[in-house]
Amino acid sequence: MVRTRLLLTTLAVTVTAVSSLFSGATATAAAGDKSRVADGWNLRTCGYAYCGVHGYTVGDQDSTTWCWKDGDGRWFKVDAWTQNGWKTGWIHANGVPRQASVPGCQNW
Repeated sequence: MVRTRLLLTTLAVTVTAVSSLFSGATATAAAGDKSRVADGWNLRTCGYAYCGVHGYTVGDQDSTTWCWKDGDGRWFKVDAWTQNGWKTGWIHANGVPRQASVPGCQNW
């Protein structure tokens, strides 16, 4: 009887501990999270390939990412280091190998 009670108590503690791992805060999309931006990509003035260019990214870098939108492909609005210094602009998703979870740009 004591052995059964001990086993059930241990099982209850284990179940509680495991369930707490899965009931924590969920990840949310937050503007301003960091994405990895690749070297040599055009940083554009809007989220389409025909838009003007602020410059090209210099070196692989962690860049502040504000939001995403779909134009002619998926684009991210980022702050990135270019040959012209820090610029805010749009980079195609292919130039963002590690993409932050950020909101859509509907309000930007």
